[in-house]
Amino acid sequence: MLNKLSDDILISSYVKANSLDLDQYFIFLIEQELTKRELSSNVHNIQSGKVNAYKKFRKNV
Repeated sequence: MLNKLSDDILISSYVKANSLDLDQYFIFLIEQELTKRELSSNVHNIQSGKVNAYKKFRKNV
């Protein structure tokens, strides 16, 4: 299900799910997808609200 989301939407979903304090299992599933896509190293930056910096980084890769 989550594999159909773009990286940007997945990251936005992760940030929003955390900010709304949604079900921890749902957040865990998103984290697993981030790890699968090798985006998990950016989770700390994402949680710190640095999503825009991440998006700029991805555009340059």
